[in-house]
Amino acid sequence: MNAAPTLRTTLSEIECFAGLDEQMLHRIGQQMQTHCFDHNQIISREGDAGDWAFIVARGDVAVVKKAEGGTPVHIATLRPGDWGGMMSLFERAPRSATLRAVGEVELWALGHETFQHLLDTTPGMGASMLQFLSRRLRNDSFTLASALQYVDAMGFEAIYRECSPQERLILDTINQQVAAAQSLDGVMNFLYDSISRVGACDRLSVAFIVEDGVRVVSHWTRSDADPLSLPIGYAADLNAGSLKQVIESGRPRVINDLPQYLQAHPQSGATQRIIDEGMRSGMTCPLIVAGRPIGFLFRNAREVGAFDEHQVRLHGAIAQSISQAVEKAYRIEELTEANRAYTEMLGFISHELRSPVASMVTDARLLVGGYLGDLTDEQRDKIQRSIEKGEYLLSLIREYLTLDQMESGMLQGTMQPSVDFTQVVVDPAINLVESDAHARGMSFAREYDDHCPRIACDPDLMKMATVNLLSNAVKYGRPDTTIRVTVEPGDQRLGVAVWNRGPGFTDEQRSRLFRKFSRLDSPELKQVKGTGVGLYSTWRIINLHHGRIRARSAAGEWAEFAFTVPTQQPADAPDPEQQSEANDA
Repeated sequence: MNAAPTLRTTLSEIECFAGLDEQMLHRIGQQMQTHCFDHNQIISREGDAGDWAFIVARGDVAVVKKAEGGTPVHIATLRPGDWGGMMSLFERAPRSATLRAVGEVELWALGHETFQHLLDTTPGMGASMLQFLSRRLRNDSFTLASALQYVDAMGFEAIYRECSPQERLILDTINQQVAAAQSLDGVMNFLYDSISRVGACDRLSVAFIVEDGVRVVSHWTRSDADPLSLPIGYAADLNAGSLKQVIESGRPRVINDLPQYLQAHPQSGATQRIIDEGMRSGMTCPLIVAGRPIGFLFRNAREVGAFDEHQVRLHGAIAQSISQAVEKAYRIEELTEANRAYTEMLGFISHELRSPVASMVTDARLLVGGYLGDLTDEQRDKIQRSIEKGEYLLSLIREYLTLDQMESGMLQGTMQPSVDFTQVVVDPAINLVESDAHARGMSFAREYDDHCPRIACDPDLMKMATVNLLSNAVKYGRPDTTIRVTVEPGDQRLGVAVWNRGPGFTDEQRSRLFRKFSRLDSPELKQVKGTGVGLYSTWRIINLHHGRIRARSAAGEWAEFAFTVPTQQPADAPDPEQQSEANDA
């Protein structure tokens, strides 16, 4: 079956064909054929004759290589848009690995003879293909070497041969012990105790990649430092720091002199916190399951230069061995916590919102307005209080509906190319909360020009985010004070800040600000009703716009929440600066 009608767009997005014009892409697409495979079906086996290459059109393809002794090793996963079978295509060589369908798979295949003809007759294709192939071979070779250096029947051949008897005992028992552990805490405590017996380990922690792969959150830590400067719950945006490079390399990263590293990277707040705990060396190892990064295993020591090459290889082998068990334990805890939180939320809603709240508020307003007869002052006051309670319940409904949209992936945003941000977003947002502010004797200081540069954004979502920040300033700010709203145009970015006098928050509390259902544990703050959803929703909206949000405060005096967004939205990847101040390293 000819696959050309649906293939042209895909071909244009592949690097080796990106420079070709539409006519050439159409010609190439006409020469490719579609092949379909069921889940777990073998596409080709290692050693089979190979004379065709392919593009993954749908589904995933597992690449499995036999190690010494015949042990199969999963070395890569090909996803839609990825190439496969390149070596066989160029040389008619036997397949270097087994390909297996993961789910239902559809491939677009290109035969050897057809490929050679296209190379001869399509200007620019040969050079483009060779450059692409060179990069692909280099990456695959590294991936294969990284996988095979640890593999034998027990899982760690190269490192196993150079281990001490005590280290071998740990490697021999690690799978059994980890499998028997009933929780993530059990897995990690076993690791801490075991690693401490064979190398420097004064701190061990694990963090997981969450929020659709854009955020890393510390989930478990054991350290001889007390208190922890880098606590459980500390978060950082994956794309904003060096952790993404660790994921891309697939190898442990070692920093054997943390103070020296901090001098070269003074913006790394996480490094400063680790140093504050007395640590001087650090090792970061990616946790990868079936080619999918799930998090990081961090190990620290108090002395400089604690980790030699042997310790790095041993740590990498251990990380490979425990990744799957750690993820399973974490997912169980995550599901348990999510089930508990949502059960509580649903119980709350069913209890508080059983009656039609909106109708109740409307009827009460009719009464207060005198449409159904005169009321005494006491009656009017009582009904007005009922209206306020009903409006509060309606605000809860709106917040949870917004959260539900975000969690279900329905909140995608409708970008408009040219939005007057002050007139369409900021001014209407202030108008929405102004009556609540006046009721507390508060006023707004608008520190911006009437006409700021137009930006590309979803005005409704950005207004929602701005209202959230303004509402918090009104709710948590001190009465009879001024809320300062600033809009500052920048170099291809627009900044918005909301400042208010009030209880603020401490540095330790800051990391919890943008987390779902999280409220700060402060008596003054707890007096104000809230759900812990508003700031999280704001973070998601700013993140959707490839922006950055931050928070700063002088505890007991003032607080400021600010965000910046690009004036023009990128077409694909998130902005490299996108991050949350609450998550800043």
